[in-house]
Amino acid sequence: MQGMGRSFGVAVMAMLLAAGPAAAGSENIRRNLRQAPGLVGLTLPPTYGNATDQLTAYAARAVPVPASPSSFTYRFDPATGTYQRTAETFGATLFVERPETIGRYVWSFGVSGQYLELDEFDGRTVGTDPDPILVGGSPLEFQARPKIVYHVATVQATYGVLDDLDLNVAVPIAALDADINARRAAPGTQGFVNTQHGHVSVGLMDILLRAKYQITRHTGLPAALGFVARLPTGSTEKALGAGDAEFGPYLYVSKLLWDRVEPQFNTGFNFNIDAHQSSAQWAAGLNVHAIKDRLALGGSFHGRHETHRRLANSSVSGPHLTASGPALRPYEGLDFGRKDYLDFAGGARVRVYKTLVLALNAIKGLNDDGLRSSEWSPIGSIEATF
Repeated sequence: MQGMGRSFGVAVMAMLLAAGPAAAGSENIRRNLRQAPGLVGLTLPPTYGNATDQLTAYAARAVPVPASPSSFTYRFDPATGTYQRTAETFGATLFVERPETIGRYVWSFGVSGQYLELDEFDGRTVGTDPDPILVGGSPLEFQARPKIVYHVATVQATYGVLDDLDLNVAVPIAALDADINARRAAPGTQGFVNTQHGHVSVGLMDILLRAKYQITRHTGLPAALGFVARLPTGSTEKALGAGDAEFGPYLYVSKLLWDRVEPQFNTGFNFNIDAHQSSAQWAAGLNVHAIKDRLALGGSFHGRHETHRRLANSSVSGPHLTASGPALRPYEGLDFGRKDYLDFAGGARVRVYKTLVLALNAIKGLNDDGLRSSEWSPIGSIEATF
């Protein structure tokens, strides 16, 4: 087991070293978004840059990180001197944490890959302004539409320190494609388009450290307390990090019914160093053990509720021509008021060999608040327990 842990550590370090040089030479997405008006010969007030800066932080925070890999859970039986499997199911979707711990001295490793395109903000195509902007008193239609596409690989390791205590680290590495399509035109005309291609960020995103302590085992209602810390290891300039540390407590509960159906519930709160970016989170899922010890099907709803407005509209606004006349409005319609997010995830877990489990899932936003994907985002993972 110790040799396996060392091998995993070497593999993770190799991935980080490979990502480092690529990230150093990649484009600065935040700067490119700030400079988008210049592509079509415009100079806008600093409040435009404030809006695009906040958009990059939104993007990094919008990338979901899978729950810790724990399809198989064990408990050491002193009477037999062996580990006995404790959970009869594989768990729900990739984004719901199960309360069962994996067992003392047990390791679980997982690697996941996700495709995510963030193309809407508050239900409108990102970068499109609902009203013409006023430049020198003249109305102009201006758009700077970024194509924000993440390809994310997340490497995870979970270790059972005690029978009831797990520690987990999740290391996401991403390639972000963020081409910018800028357009300027007089209202009602075709205008002209200038497209800036090839802006790619590659590197480490924000690392998650997680702990889980199971508080009930024999009541028929497994429950665990969790602690999650998000470290600001990703570059905010490249839209790979949110820029602030977050930490918070969580509660995980499940109930096995008829040996096949398992409702699960998670809830918690993320405290951000900047109090205006703290949020409450929850997840409610249902896992069905369709083929015993072979196939599980699951679905889950996820909510995230910000506690405060991020920025005042005055700090991201400029003069626009509205239906009622000239007025200050947020550039590109980027209103950073308090947001509520609701998502749905669904998929399957398949045991392919011993404790080797393959999971295929997809997640989609159910409402329009904030920066979202208008399409299903696929994610797959493979994990093993030793």
